[in-house]
Amino acid sequence: MPPPGAGTIEAAFLRIHEDPSFGTITVDEAVDQFFTEAEQALSS
Repeated sequence: MPPPGAGTIEAAFLRIHEDPSFGTITVDEAVDQFFTEAEQALSS
């Protein structure tokens, strides 16, 4: 059984990982955004 928040984290990864490829954000911004969303998902 996946931990609580796992689905939210996976969805965030799938959404965020394409942004640097399209030039909408930098890789550093994508990493920061992913970890922020992951921390929020795991803390709830």
